[in-house]
Amino acid sequence: MSAYTLALLLCTACSLTVQTAHAATTSGSNIYEFDLTLTWGTSMTYTDSDGKIWDVLLDDGEIYYAPNGTNVSLSNEHVNTLDGARNKHIAINGGFPGPTIEVPLGAMVYIHVHNQLMTDSATIHWHGINMKGSNQNGSDATQWSDGVPYVTQCPILPGATFSYK
Repeated sequence: MSAYTLALLLCTACSLTVQTAHAATTSGSNIYEFDLTLTWGTSMTYTDSDGKIWDVLLDDGEIYYAPNGTNVSLSNEHVNTLDGARNKHIAINGGFPGPTIEVPLGAMVYIHVHNQLMTDSATIHWHGINMKGSNQNGSDATQWSDGVPYVTQCPILPGATFSYK
């Protein structure tokens, strides 16, 4: 069975971490729903099991932090490295870049984006999906909701939720 893969971007940087979104609800009628939550994240940090945030070091491709002066290696799954410097970024479900969304060909997809940035509005720009009506005249066009604030859609206000279909 063929499948569509959708990727979403909020920033121009990229990371080594890849996550997969899991359907919040699926039904026998080929409808898939996903929830994405936007929050602020900080690259080059690691949060331990006690909730303490540590600065992370990158040396010769090794990622580590040093509690009590001892280097502890970390994998890319635990750290958003982005460009190798500590920077604030928009996280999607706690990670960056946004998760990969895979659904069967022909599925109806609803993606509910919850903006918890509290001071900033946001939109989602999609990659990997053919935009209906984008290169032709048609009443079923989907490009009206492709992440350009005030051009293709209104931004999602802080604390608000927007559902993409």
